[in-house]
Amino acid sequence: MAYRPRGFVPLRHLHGNVSFQTRRYFVSGSHATRLFPGDPVKLVDGSIRRVVTSAVGSALEPPVLGVIRTLYNSTGRPLTFNQPTAGPSLDASTAGYADIYDDPDITFLVNATTSVSANQIGEFVHTTAATANTAAGISGFRIESANTTASAVGHRWQILGVSPEHRIGLATEQGFEGVSATDVEVKIADHLFRRQRSRIAGSVGP
Repeated sequence: MAYRPRGFVPLRHLHGNVSFQTRRYFVSGSHATRLFPGDPVKLVDGSIRRVVTSAVGSALEPPVLGVIRTLYNSTGRPLTFNQPTAGPSLDASTAGYADIYDDPDITFLVNATTSVSANQIGEFVHTTAATANTAAGISGFRIESANTTASAVGHRWQILGVSPEHRIGLATEQGFEGVSATDVEVKIADHLFRRQRSRIAGSVGP
């Protein structure tokens, strides 16, 4: 089984739309980590920030806005492979802009840290990040599939599909290659534009 982190790649729309629309957001120069296409992000004080990784997020952590499609420098020029030493990524502490898949009904193909079984469909999961491929501009994000749970609190993603036939069929329609047995379909469970009713145990959210 291949473990190939590539970040989150749009797979399908839950209502059958054939296109994945994006919206452009500002990235302030105060973000602490390099940004890559495929990174999941949140919105903090009107600016894009990468989401928390490596551990279950706090219930007070801002919800996910979406996933980066394209990055731009501060003048609005797309960051491409023409950069001298890197792919289309935005350096830390560098202002710019990002086109974000911010529709809460888009599902994503993502690599898992371990093989995922059918009994994990519907469960919630958090993210982790391997080292990104700077030269190719490929995100290192994946889901921490060894720690799925029935509780949405502190988890921002929900597993929708694990069947290889299901994933590979959808991926083929979108022109993807190299889909492995550890790739799963997920959706954002705690989205900025569709908040969880109860983000904190014992309380009611907006």
